Amino acid sequence: MDQAVIIEGRKRRSWPTRLKRQIVEESCDPDVTVCEVARRYDVEPSQLFAWRRKFLPSPDPQFLSVDVAPEQVPTEMSSSSERIEVMLTNGRRLFVPVAIEPKQLGRLVRTLDR
Repeated sequence: MDQAVIIEGRKRRSWPTRLKRQIVEESCDPDVTVCEVARRYDVEPSQLFAWRRKFLPSPDPQFLSVDVAPEQVPTEMSSSSERIEVMLTNGRRLFVPVAIEPKQLGRLVRTLDR
């Protein structure tokens, strides 16, 4: 890339902060993927994700309301293991094991609640 600085004697490139911010901004465009932007600038996607963590503000956690209802597990979901139902804001229902890790549940909810 013509805007990156190659440091002599080292194989690493040094990217000016201004250019890093520009690349991060481009990667936030909903019409392109991070990988597309990374290829455009000859940057590893993992490096671009690291820059995004550094330059983009962390979103505040969002809490979802939960209604506890009597157990009505569909027959295809019934088993000896205990499950909970999560009603997503888009109307979908998610049945998960009681022992699910909170981070894993958060990823599921973010993915399915679109």
